[in-house]
Amino acid sequence: MNKRTVCEGMAKSLREFGYPDVTSDMVFDCLNAYNEGADMPHGVIGRFVERQIEDLKESAAELNRDISSIVTR
Repeated sequence: MNKRTVCEGMAKSLREFGYPDVTSDMVFDCLNAYNEGADMPHGVIGRFVERQIEDLKESAAELNRDISSIVTR
C-alpha cells in the first residue's frame, strides 16, 4: 500500500458519503498539509480527511499492539 492508494480509498469513501466531487488529488493535498502541520485545504473535505487520517493512525496503533502481543520475537 502506498500514499496514492490510501488517498484513492479516502476519496472513494468521501464520494460514497455524499461528496461526489472529491478527488484523490484533493485528499493528497490534505494528507500533505496534515504531515506538514499546515492548515487543511478544501474546507469541509479537509476536515473529513483529517478525521480519516486520525482514525487510520489509531487503527494502526491498535494493530501494532495486537501484533506485539502475538509475536514475541
